[in-house]
Amino acid sequence: MKKTEALEKLDAAMRLQNKSRDTRKTYRGWVERYLLFVEETKPQGKAADKLNSFISQLVSSDPQPALSTQKQAFFSVLYFYKHVLDANMDGANPPSGRRDQKTFNILSRDQIVKLIQTLPKEYKLIASLLYGTGMRIGECLALRIKDVDFEHGFLYVQEGKGDKARRVDLPPTLVSNLKAQVEYARHVYEFDQRTGMAGVYIPHLYAKKKPEAATSFEWFRLFPNPNYGKDPDSGVKRRHHVYTWDVQDAFQEARKAAKLPIYTTPHTLRHCYATHYLEKVLRDLPPIPNIGRFARDLLREKMGHVDANTTDVYIHLAMPKNVITNHSPLSELE
Repeated sequence: MKKTEALEKLDAAMRLQNKSRDTRKTYRGWVERYLLFVEETKPQGKAADKLNSFISQLVSSDPQPALSTQKQAFFSVLYFYKHVLDANMDGANPPSGRRDQKTFNILSRDQIVKLIQTLPKEYKLIASLLYGTGMRIGECLALRIKDVDFEHGFLYVQEGKGDKARRVDLPPTLVSNLKAQVEYARHVYEFDQRTGMAGVYIPHLYAKKKPEAATSFEWFRLFPNPNYGKDPDSGVKRRHHVYTWDVQDAFQEARKAAKLPIYTTPHTLRHCYATHYLEKVLRDLPPIPNIGRFARDLLREKMGHVDANTTDVYIHLAMPKNVITNHSPLSELE
């Protein structure tokens, strides 16, 4: 099978499984890199052996990629073999090792207020949602009108990391601003309808089942982009949501203008949400057995973490400070 044909079949398989654009882009990128590796090095053995050789080469590269990146590469190529080539992958070994330990710079509550106040008007609500719900920037921007449930006080994340969906609490203080944003989106939607623009992007299988959804207000973006863009799948000119890089650029300008000492990105607010949420839970809950695990499990569900170890990173950041935990031997010196 030629490389071009193989990649086309990969794209088709992923669309049939309704994988998100980000996932499709990631998988395709790794498969292209793998096929180039096979072409250049011509590794011997069956498919599983070739995949193992590719991962070994990746692990030994300098600088060595993070374990999460190694696993991303492995499972991307594994998907290609299983769903495109229908190959037997017995003997393919996923990367293993110790997870990278991460520490995060956390903004204080006063710094968060200063940051949000400094951001341009069109990004204030986005920043407030990131801090108020712990959503990733891509999850927030991908919200559609139908994902906002004012009656029950929830937001539904349908295009989460790893194509996983979850529900997050809608902060009561943002209800009025969100209702205003829905009305703004309605205004943009009605303009597109009057001018005959193509509808928004709809996941492949649902678009085939209900093509009319693309032009319905329920599927319209909560944060529509002021400009049109070309759909990378179909080439159709349509309205996308606000671009991630525009929000990231706005954050950098706001951080400088607010003179914040900590490097700040939209994802920083997700870390702040997790840490401040745990701080409150650990402070306000009664001293029940295994309170740390209970708080971690609560946060894990809200953050959409697959691995509990990912959530554990925040525990030490949120532990209550007291004379024991915050003690330094330096204070004992005369």
